Amino acid sequence: MVGEIWDRILETGGSDRIFPSSDYMFQLIYRFLSRPGPDLGDLDDIPEEAIATDSARNISGCLIHHNTRFVQILEGSKKDVPHVFNRIRTDDRHHTVILPWENHVESKFFEEWNMAF
Repeated sequence: MVGEIWDRILETGGSDRIFPSSDYMFQLIYRFLSRPGPDLGDLDDIPEEAIATDSARNISGCLIHHNTRFVQILEGSKKDVPHVFNRIRTDDRHHTVILPWENHVESKFFEEWNMAF
C-alpha cells in the first residue's frame, strides 16, 4: 500500500494534490546524515529543541539514530508538519536529507510524545 501511495505522489507531483485539505493528520518519515563532528552535547540539544518547537505546533514523532545516521517520523497537521520539516531540512547539522514517505494518517502513533529519542 505504501508503494502505491508513493507512486501516486510521484505521478501527481506531491501529496497536496492527493490530500488537498490542510486539516487532516499528516505524517512524514525522513532520513539524514549528521555533519561530521557532532559531539554528545549537540545530540542532547536535538530533543530539547524539538520538544520546544514541536509542542507549540502539536507535532509528535520519533527520532532514531546510530552514529551519524538518523531517521525521524514527524506527525501533526498538514500545515505544521511540512513547516517543521523545512526548518529541519535547512539546519546546518544535517545533510543528505531524503524524504521517502509522507501521507495522510488516521491518527497519531506517537500521540503522547513530543519527541521520542
